[in-house]
Amino acid sequence: MKNFMKLILNSVLITILLISGITFLTSKPTPLGYRTFAVKSGSMEPTITTGSLLIVRTNSSISKGDIVTYQKDNEIITHRIDKIISENNSVLYVTKGDANNTVDSGQIAQSNILGEKVLTIPLLGYYLLFLRTLPGLIISVIIPASIFILLEITSIVKEIRREFDRRVEKKIASV
Repeated sequence: MKNFMKLILNSVLITILLISGITFLTSKPTPLGYRTFAVKSGSMEPTITTGSLLIVRTNSSISKGDIVTYQKDNEIITHRIDKIISENNSVLYVTKGDANNTVDSGQIAQSNILGEKVLTIPLLGYYLLFLRTLPGLIISVIIPASIFILLEITSIVKEIRREFDRRVEKKIASV
């Protein structure tokens, strides 16, 4: 039973570390082009709810109706492509949030598009926002990693003691 509980605890710790690591690392573009974002507003509801974790992937072929994440000024926005405009060998996009009555002001250049929506996971965006704070990093990564390392060190020390005891008993038995 003790080994089963240790296995469960290790599995939980490894899962927390993996989710935290993947989520934290994909805030920057990965070699495969995936990134994660936390949805902070309801402009895409009910399609994408506030607090969702949004996973996007770089995509060069964007069509009308696709949901994209783009940067406008210093803001990251996720909206649906409402219209595509081809002018002077360049493509511009007009976007609109599903919950908004009007299209967004201005047009978005291809270079400003960070990616197309691949997946949304409700409520996990709140965890991403928390993870990107110092307390979130400590609670979600440093503490579980420290517990996991301490458990492994304890296991190694116990194994060394068992081996030492076996050798001592073997030596006493041979005398």
